[in-house]
Amino acid sequence: MIRRFNVGLLILIFSFVFIGEIQNTFALNSILDPELKKEEKIVVEEEETFLNKIRKLLDNKEEGLEEDGNKLDQEKLRKIDKDEKLEEKGTVSEEETFSEEDSNKTEKEELKREEKETVLEEDTNNIKDEKLPIEDKKDKVKDRGIVEEKEAETIDHKDKDEEEIEYKVIFKSLWNKKTHPNKFPDDASFSTFVGIVHNKKACLWKEGTMASKGLAKLAETGKNGHLEKEISKKKKKGGIDDKFFIKGGKSLGKERSTEIEVCEEYPMVSMAAMIGPSPDWFTGIDSVCLIEQGRWVDKKIVMIYAYDAGTQEGKSYEDKGKKTQPQDKIMRIEKEPFLYDGELIPVGCIMFVRDDD
Repeated sequence: MIRRFNVGLLILIFSFVFIGEIQNTFALNSILDPELKKEEKIVVEEEETFLNKIRKLLDNKEEGLEEDGNKLDQEKLRKIDKDEKLEEKGTVSEEETFSEEDSNKTEKEELKREEKETVLEEDTNNIKDEKLPIEDKKDKVKDRGIVEEKEAETIDHKDKDEEEIEYKVIFKSLWNKKTHPNKFPDDASFSTFVGIVHNKKACLWKEGTMASKGLAKLAETGKNGHLEKEISKKKKKGGIDDKFFIKGGKSLGKERSTEIEVCEEYPMVSMAAMIGPSPDWFTGIDSVCLIEQGRWVDKKIVMIYAYDAGTQEGKSYEDKGKKTQPQDKIMRIEKEPFLYDGELIPVGCIMFVRDDD
């Protein structure tokens, strides 16, 4: 503010000096030339108006500077007031936090007291229960025993319902002159199918293994007596639940069936029958499981093919040949007369249909 005021004073002094010089010059000229007086008056008037304008400007500037100073003073006062208010708020918040902490402490102490009281109540209740008469406790034990027996009965009943699942087993022949035209025999027939219900611990036959004596007799002659004896011996050792039969014969187009029962312990079925006439050929299924993805199947169809028991060297239906020495393993026959137009043709199918009745 002081600097601006000094600048204004300098401007005034300079203007007065300048005006004085001009007046001196005009005075000299007036002496020389009386006509210049008129012009001098005009110039003086103009200068005075100019000076008045300058003075007004300086006065306005001084007023503006005073207003700015007042504004600055007011802002400083406002800042001081804000700082004081913030300090007051800080003290208030601190007091509030202290009061909240005190209240939390009191609440925690009350909760602890309540917990202690509940524990004491539980202890007293337990003591009361222990003081109950022995007869009441015996009655409670009896009631629990009855409930457990009822639950056990319901569980056993459910297991019995789920243990035995009935299936109808159907055999249908697909072996005839149309499907197997290569030297098809006139007296073509199947022997009686021998089947077992079993688990993984037992089997009736398996491709790639040696045929038992009972299976060899069945494949060569169609007689199943030896095979039944083997099944009875295996059943005593475990792995076989039951055996069943499906009649064979010459009426190849007729379906033949029987009913079986399976369970979770014995979910597999195996079957075998002679293809006649033949050296040692047979057909059947090996270890077909009726549980798939954890559920009993409603219906299952298995195509059956011709197998060589590996005990005779015949190559056609009528060729009995000599005994194979040494005995060969059981193999599927993938050549004539069961191969037609480059395709292996099945001799039949076995169907399993669940009987829900």
